[in-house]
Amino acid sequence: MRLSVIIPAYDEEDRIKPALMSLSRFLDANFRQEYEIIVVTDGCTDRTPHIVAQMARKNSKIVALDRQHRLGKGGAIKEALGHAKGEFLILYDADGSAP
Repeated sequence: MRLSVIIPAYDEEDRIKPALMSLSRFLDANFRQEYEIIVVTDGCTDRTPHIVAQMARKNSKIVALDRQHRLGKGGAIKEALGHAKGEFLILYDADGSAP
């Protein structure tokens, strides 16, 4: 595994699907099979965990980690680091603020 992209997500139901679709397209074009996208849903009160789980079922490169209790952004990142398999790690915000 070459690259792990970590996305901490709190109540991002309107943004997470477009973000994952866009990111997946980019990574497919540039990294082929050598990546994973780890999304940690962090104590969400909306449908974000459901949307991420649904997308993970369709795309084996997406790893859904659902945490019922709020860890905070740092805690969510730390949780993802424990699951990351990539040689390189990238932190990506679900709002796509850094395309």
